[in-house]
Amino acid sequence: MPGKRQSFRQSPRPSRLWLEARLYLAQFRCNHCYSRMFRKTMPFLLLATCQAWLAAVEPDHEHHKVAVSGKTGPVPENPPPKGFGKIDRVIEIETLRGQMKYDLERFSVPPNAKVKLVLRNNDDMPHNLVLCKPIAGDVRMEVSKKAWALGGEGLAKHYVPEHPSILFHTTLVAPRSAQSFYFKAPAKTGSYPYVCTLPGHAFYMKGVMTVAALIKTPSGKPAGLSGINYRIYEGKWNRLPDFEKLELAAEGDLGHATISHKVAKRNKHYGIVFEGVLSVPSMGRYSFELGSSDGSRLEVKGESIIDNDGAHGHQARTGGVSLKPGDHPFRLLYFQGDSDQSLTLRWRGPGISMAWLTNPPSGKGGPSMPILPAVDGDTVMYRNFISGAGTRGIAVGYPQGVNLAFDANQARLALLWQGAFMDGGRHWSGRGQGFQGPAGYAKLSLPQGQPFAFLEKADDTWPKAEDGRSPGYRFLGYERDKTRRPAFLYEFSGIKIKDFPKGAAELTPYLTREFILDGESAGGKLHYLAATGGNIERQDNRYLVDKKYAVSFPSLKETQPVLRDSSGRKELIVSLKLMGEFSFVQRYDWIYE
Repeated sequence: MPGKRQSFRQSPRPSRLWLEARLYLAQFRCNHCYSRMFRKTMPFLLLATCQAWLAAVEPDHEHHKVAVSGKTGPVPENPPPKGFGKIDRVIEIETLRGQMKYDLERFSVPPNAKVKLVLRNNDDMPHNLVLCKPIAGDVRMEVSKKAWALGGEGLAKHYVPEHPSILFHTTLVAPRSAQSFYFKAPAKTGSYPYVCTLPGHAFYMKGVMTVAALIKTPSGKPAGLSGINYRIYEGKWNRLPDFEKLELAAEGDLGHATISHKVAKRNKHYGIVFEGVLSVPSMGRYSFELGSSDGSRLEVKGESIIDNDGAHGHQARTGGVSLKPGDHPFRLLYFQGDSDQSLTLRWRGPGISMAWLTNPPSGKGGPSMPILPAVDGDTVMYRNFISGAGTRGIAVGYPQGVNLAFDANQARLALLWQGAFMDGGRHWSGRGQGFQGPAGYAKLSLPQGQPFAFLEKADDTWPKAEDGRSPGYRFLGYERDKTRRPAFLYEFSGIKIKDFPKGAAELTPYLTREFILDGESAGGKLHYLAATGGNIERQDNRYLVDKKYAVSFPSLKETQPVLRDSSGRKELIVSLKLMGEFSFVQRYDWIYE
């Protein structure tokens, strides 16, 4: 009900491990596997058990393969709650894989509208959506910080805290899955913010729902589009073809959904024709702006209003037409070649302020020339002058939304960040000079200096770089695994080192770094510099560095890190005894406050 908090269903309060396992299994949408697993193992269930069991017991299930590929599963067609009534609007929101972002950051509904919300989670971690009242201040962050404070209860409560500003919330949607939810829009017009309340997500994963009154037309229909159907065709073109002469691949009715190229469910080499009715309230001239990549054309009353044809990146063109009050035939043609997909249309006129007829574009600009992997789900690399990583910087972007930059001159991890990877604009255009910085957010600059050193005494000063290089080190390049993740290879005083970082995500993204050392240092004089900062505090089994990030060591057993003061800073060092091959893992987690 408007003014009261709404939820899709009353959330149970299972244990944290139980819910972790349930979230993991839910992405596979297999009742057979789901029920068998819980009959056999509940309540003594661990997430790792689920993963191992699925890999071993049901390897041939097609849905398991789809989930691993990163594709979102089908939306469960659960019915609306009893007595919900006729659906007025269907809103589909997707999460962008590895970018901590909704694809739809703005949408509009009428007052008291019955809304079906489909949340498609393409990411490698769970997400939710919490809709809030439009109060003063940053209510999204206020609600999110209360969610983060739930601690161990967060998962069981779907990271939704008790807060008077919450109007509606989804449950957690598991990675690579989708769910539908229902709510009634408030009666009061205004801007209602929404946000993902998992730890750290609120900084980047947010949007606004606008509640605006409908403008009626002489036909009784609201101003705008209605009765839109679509036809999909497959093919490669440089310009819009004559679709009437082509074989139809699929067709459908948008119903209460908004025009979107995503109805094609294809990434390239297709075309769509949208047809329906455009209703206007008053006589006068109506202006339109049509943007697309690749080509498009807008037709009203059988006349071409905007011609945005051709193979090109996203570009917008404008046009207008004089219309009488009432209904007019509407037609929008679009084709997609090999470039990024986009299709946007907005209008204005007598009684109509600027409004979108498609989903609006994202409010945040991305890199001008984003560097992307050749295959979705693979790791991407970029070697060049990188700000903060020197002249031999190697940037690595993981599909989980974690990125790093490695300084080959000093054999050190130089930068960590989340979201967008790198913008190749500086080096791929013009004269290509200068240093390129990361394109994402939550950036961490790690200190300069070599990772390993021999210390005669425990209080010896850590060696400094000389002319930007770590003395005694020889960088040997890198090797890549089947998903293109690089392991950096270098040598120090006869010890061969394999430094293998891996992006990962659970509730939030993190990075692990596996070291494999081969050599001898029995005297305990070889040390590893795990972290430095103005302040380092131990908290349980991890160390908080300047309240920005935390490091931990899941596999260290025989030795423990030592925290010391040296050269005006805090240092976390690990003493290592080598007799052949030795390995350990360090984990990096962002801290969100």
